[in-house]
Formats: sequence, C-alpha cells, structure tokens
Amino acid sequence: MTKSDARAGWVGQLAQVTATRLNDDGDGVAKIGPLTVFVPQLLPGEFAQIRVTSAHRNFLRAEVVEIQGEFAQQRDEPVCPVFGRCGGCQLQHMEYAEQLEHKRQVTAGQLR
Repeated sequence: MTKSDARAGWVGQLAQVTATRLNDDGDGVAKIGPLTVFVPQLLPGEFAQIRVTSAHRNFLRAEVVEIQGEFAQQRDEPVCPVFGRCGGCQLQHMEYAEQLEHKRQVTAGQLR
C-alpha cells in the first residue's frame, strides 16, 4: 500500500482531533498521527469529532461532526444566516477582534 493509498483510506472515517492553530484560510489545523488535517470552523484549542472529506498528497480535509468539551474563548455566534454554506465568510465564528488579529497575522506573514 502506498502512502497516497493510506491517506485515501481516511476519506469518510471519523477521528478526534484538537486544533492547534489556524491556517491562512482560517481552517483549524490538527494532526491525525503524522497527517496534517485542515478543518473549517474549528478553532485553536477545540477538541472535536471530525469526518475526513478528502485526501491530498500532503494533507487531509475534514468537517466537524461535533465539538466535544469546551468551545474556544474566541468562538462567537455568526451573524450571517448562511455562514458555513456559502463560503464567503470563513471567520464569522470568531470574535471580531480575533478575526482582525488573524487577518493582520496572515497579511504580515505574506509581506515577509
């Protein structure tokens, strides 16, 4: 079995992860063993059950099934009624000040 076959075997599988940070797109970054997994709407410090939705050469993508335990302090109720469905506002589940700080960090990183 090749590494790509092993990654593809994760598609549809459930796992429990804790996000350690956000990537530039605002997705939670977690690990399943040695594999990096990107999880939209999962904030750093949150522990969740996820379902792997796709496998790529260097990473997996997943969706949140259920956040288990405490929500992150920076979590906020999205104001957009279609948040999570249209893809236009990936950070509305964060407090506004945290959204701005994340955007500042991403911009600063790209200017280095």
